[in-house]
Amino acid sequence: MAFKNIFMVLISLQILIVAQEITDQELEETNRHKPYRELPYCPNQGESENGRWRLNRKDGSKRCILDCNKGYSPNGCHVIRKDSYGEWNYNISSCVKDEWLSSKKVACYTAIFGAIAASPYLLSLLGFGSVGILAGSFAAKWMAYIGIVSKGSVFAWLQSLGMTGISKAAILKAMGSAAVFVMV
Repeated sequence: MAFKNIFMVLISLQILIVAQEITDQELEETNRHKPYRELPYCPNQGESENGRWRLNRKDGSKRCILDCNKGYSPNGCHVIRKDSYGEWNYNISSCVKDEWLSSKKVACYTAIFGAIAASPYLLSLLGFGSVGILAGSFAAKWMAYIGIVSKGSVFAWLQSLGMTGISKAAILKAMGSAAVFVMV
């Protein structure tokens, strides 16, 4: 039961990530065909290999923002403007291919695996104990706030996990699912 719920959470996260990728692709297509005004202000008339500079006006001043294509990131400051002498305030960045394993990905994967491995401890820390809800805990305050707990609710699910515990096998299965999810 617990593994099924963890699997459903992972599938939901995958759907959200795919939806964000579609949104990013739509934005990229929109920006590619969008007519730019005053492009001579931005570096290379707005063109950049694997990306595009766009003009942005914030607080009444002009600035250029580098938008890189999917799979690419700026190799420096992605927001630049000209100073009073007409010089760029930073070196002009370009879009470079993302590494397949970046520090951001490592941090994200570590957080996912850590949360799964620590879930039994997190449940007891929140007040979902093996004998029920612990008095004075976050879970007790939450239960007092919601009143009657509905069957199948998140609270009921957490309470069930706290009372029955999470087996090492379930944790390993969840980590395996997370590993597959992360690699996709």
